[in-house]
Amino acid sequence: YWYHSIKSAIYYGISSAKPYEIVEVEGRYGTIFDYINGKSVGKTIASHPERLEEYAERMGMLLKQLHTTEDKLDLLENVDERMQKWYDESCRRNILTDAVAEKMQNVLNAILPRTTLLHGDFHEGNIIVRNDELLCIDLDRFGNGHPIYDLMGLYFNHDVAIMRRPDFFQKSWGITAEQAFSVKKIMLKTYYGIDDDKLLQEYED
Repeated sequence: YWYHSIKSAIYYGISSAKPYEIVEVEGRYGTIFDYINGKSVGKTIASHPERLEEYAERMGMLLKQLHTTEDKLDLLENVDERMQKWYDESCRRNILTDAVAEKMQNVLNAILPRTTLLHGDFHEGNIIVRNDELLCIDLDRFGNGHPIYDLMGLYFNHDVAIMRRPDFFQKSWGITAEQAFSVKKIMLKTYYGIDDDKLLQEYED
């Protein structure tokens, strides 16, 4: 699916590492990719903090490109269906309390059906800078659906993870928590086409 997802992303005009073939070695499978000689946006910003705003804006434009591109040929898994399967399996295994299960099902029911492209894990560590071009990597969760899934992922990575693991950004993405919050703010302002802190807070809330 990963191999198929990357080919689909490239077909729709989303830059990524070109996949060549799937191979089997001693009963295990892997994919041969184009070698990306570049660094993540996070590590690039760490090396060039003066370019933080530029790369944050470009990430916002890239996310907007994803969310305004329809999976017209139905090449990708629908994330609503993926999440429903995960939810059903969690209920079957009694992972969720009844109260949490009910809340989660209500959330899933409230998300409107869409077929726009979704990265599945969009953040400063999964976007690579190569020859000043931004490439999406780690597309194992690539799919189609409502943009809210990617936006919730941004919220989780930047607002929830930092409270649980303050050193998360530095170790994983190469940037400080303060830089990551700045990137997210600029990225979302670019994404929404706004320049108002109060309005952005309303959107986030």
